[in-house]
Amino acid sequence: TIPLGNSYQYALTSALPAYPIQLADGTYFNGINQGNNAVNIGSNPVFYRNNYSNQTNTLRSISTAYAQVQLIPGLTFRTEWGYDYQTNKNDVLLTPTLYPANLNGREKNGNGKAEKRDATSDTWNTNNTLTYTRMFGDKHRLTLLAGNSVQSQTNRANTYFTENVPEGQKYGLDTARVVLVDDSPAFRFTSFFGRVNYAYRDRYLFEASFRTDGSSRFPPGNRFASFPGVSVGWVLSEEGFVQRALPALNFLKLRASYGATGNAEIGNFSWQKSFTIVGANDAIYGGLQGARFVNPGNQALTWETTRQADLGLEFGFLNNRIQGTLDFYNKVSDGLLLEYSLGPLFGTITNAMTINLGSVRNRGVEFSLSTKNITRPHFRWSTDFNISRNKNEVLSTYAARFLNYDYQFISGPGIAAPGYALGTYYMPVFAGFDPNTGNELFRERDRSAFAVTGQTLATGNVWDGTVNNQSANNQFILDGKSPYPTLFGGLTNSFTLRQFDLSFLIYFQAGNWIYDQGERAQSYPALGQVLRASAPGIGDLRQEVRNAEGGGVYRLQFNSNARSFESTRFLHDGSYARLKNVSLGYSLPASVAKKIRLRSLRVSLTGQNLLTWTKFKGWDPEVFPNGGGGNQGQANLGPGVTNNDLPQVRTYVVGLNVGF
Repeated sequence: TIPLGNSYQYALTSALPAYPIQLADGTYFNGINQGNNAVNIGSNPVFYRNNYSNQTNTLRSISTAYAQVQLIPGLTFRTEWGYDYQTNKNDVLLTPTLYPANLNGREKNGNGKAEKRDATSDTWNTNNTLTYTRMFGDKHRLTLLAGNSVQSQTNRANTYFTENVPEGQKYGLDTARVVLVDDSPAFRFTSFFGRVNYAYRDRYLFEASFRTDGSSRFPPGNRFASFPGVSVGWVLSEEGFVQRALPALNFLKLRASYGATGNAEIGNFSWQKSFTIVGANDAIYGGLQGARFVNPGNQALTWETTRQADLGLEFGFLNNRIQGTLDFYNKVSDGLLLEYSLGPLFGTITNAMTINLGSVRNRGVEFSLSTKNITRPHFRWSTDFNISRNKNEVLSTYAARFLNYDYQFISGPGIAAPGYALGTYYMPVFAGFDPNTGNELFRERDRSAFAVTGQTLATGNVWDGTVNNQSANNQFILDGKSPYPTLFGGLTNSFTLRQFDLSFLIYFQAGNWIYDQGERAQSYPALGQVLRASAPGIGDLRQEVRNAEGGGVYRLQFNSNARSFESTRFLHDGSYARLKNVSLGYSLPASVAKKIRLRSLRVSLTGQNLLTWTKFKGWDPEVFPNGGGGNQGQANLGPGVTNNDLPQVRTYVVGLNVGF
């Protein structure tokens, strides 16, 4: 692992072939200083490889056990236990060359550093259920279930580090000053639940459930919440009048449901005020460690609750050669858990706190269809198809008429505003290049209209991108452009010809937009990365001019006035279709396999991510949530940002399956 931003991304984007590994005096090249930009252009991965070492040893043990006993006829007790233990030992060494004395002017000894981190994680869970099933005659079936589940996790971590580590020394903490940082987060989750299931002649179906969940991630007064659910079903194909009216029908079921679920995917101590002891990369004052304010806490924090109504139809025709489902759903999430930007005046490290923002609705339709197209003795062909249409809308926010989440790319340039999709992009609108100066131009927002209605309307004027402090007052809500797809689905076809089999899967999605932070960083020299071939002045300028509303040619600028705005210039349609999987196989005839004393033998060739159809010019349109490093509150608003993320790997696998 190479630190300090010199990962594979830097090797790809910042290590120009023209940059040397070592200078004439034998020292390592470590970038070109840009003066008032305070940014070193260029990177030297070899320098970091030879001056930095990071070793991690991980040991993990997972154990599970269960027991089941029938107490009386129809009554069964089942208990399940699981335990997950993990330990990580991490040793880091930075040479004096990489970590010199008085690094960055902080009060540190510097001159090399060794760091050791020992971390353990204990997770255990248990599920206990009582199930009672009874038939009343041959028409009534009743099933009752009651249970409890508990999950508990404790993490412990100790970090030690020392400075004044001589050149060439291996790992060790026997020199100079040692600093200890202790970090022990933990959480517990418990549930009590019950369910009643009743069926009459397996034709009329009813189910009701109720559960109460508790989580230590919320303040004491809000830790428990209850979530009911109910569903009904009617198997119409069991009715005589349906059988007479539709003789080709094999199965037809109408169902409806309504229920609530909870979400507690936030930090373990988001509700508490918290401080952190400065660690290995923080300043030491007077030879002593200090503490920093991390989180202001939120005593009102509570569960995010989602209530969903669903109406569905299941069907089968022609001896079930055609089967499918059709579902309509309406899902409303209240008390959405999100990270709220506080601003620097609060004095916290993150400048953010977790809040219950408001309510969001998702509604749409899902359709799936499975067909057996050809079923001949030596040739079979079947198809599976599914497609979903979803509309997302923020219904309300508790904080304000309009809430901008965070302009920084770590969380994504998304907003939560009533009437728009969650995470709708909010940024300046690129209007091309000034034909006289080569500077970027952006649309001007009507500030008076925004102050009164919250709407972002254009005045018809443009402003020069080199003018300071204009970006924040000229951002637009880009209605219809969010990171979430509005349409997605897949198509699978399977073929069998005698002993050969072939199948392929195509996945597709449309309606989502991607913000390419990697493209932005590689389009401005002042950001210190290798310029893309598509960057104006580097690649085909004519293409950029044709696409720019204002025309003109962009002038490359290294000075601090090159603002490098987060604008629609780097916002792209993320729709794509991908050949996700292709598999070709051959199975040895059973008679032949028997002669060589085998039960079966199959050879196969499988390929994944073979082809992609998309307008997106970046590395990969399949963008995963990049909004918060695993924090659900951040990822909700920023899942559509890519920053030179590794594309999905294209793989080929040859397989041999032998049965004896």
